[in-house]
Amino acid sequence: MSSLARSVKNFARPAPVTATLLLLNVLAFAITVLQSRSLMHPLQASSFAEHGILYAPYMHAPIEWLRALSALFLHIDPTHLGFNMLMLFLIGREVERGLGSIPYLGAYLACGMGGSLAVMLQAPLSPTVGASSSLYGLMAILLAFSIRNRTQVTAALVLIAVNFGYSLITPNVSLWGHIGGFAVGVLLGALMFSRLRFRLWVWGVMAVEVFGVAMVGNALAV
Repeated sequence: MSSLARSVKNFARPAPVTATLLLLNVLAFAITVLQSRSLMHPLQASSFAEHGILYAPYMHAPIEWLRALSALFLHIDPTHLGFNMLMLFLIGREVERGLGSIPYLGAYLACGMGGSLAVMLQAPLSPTVGASSSLYGLMAILLAFSIRNRTQVTAALVLIAVNFGYSLITPNVSLWGHIGGFAVGVLLGALMFSRLRFRLWVWGVMAVEVFGVAMVGNALAV
């Protein structure tokens, strides 16, 4: 086995969902680059991106609610992708180890969909892509871990403050997506202390979000 293959295996073994999410994001970016023939503007002239971008006025048909999830895997340029994948690499592994792979996957998607729903409600005419709403949710869950374990609480708070500060001063950033994802992460972080199995809460939140996305999409189409 080559050293590269061994390194990949060693990374994927303790955090297989995080490794898979990283791969899917890179693969989605590669598809948009190949279709658009542009590394810096991959969402232009890409049918894959056209059918995956979160844009509320397009989401009135029954299947279109999936845009609330597909948009999480699209990125506008290499810098956008690279920054989000670095954050996923750093935060995702820790949260996956704490929650377990299946609950972690549900939490990742629930936080992302929460961000999508917030964008649909507050900025419905803003086309939106990126994994950051999920990442903001993971930061909130990481904070909950820190509080529960009474370790590195300050570090988690600083991480959140720096990222929200960046969102406030940087143009063309989906602030509502970040707020929505973080809010769902706070909710899930609080539910970690519940006696009911965490994964039941996660999938329950997901079901409510799917219903909400479908309802908002239909309302905006009227």
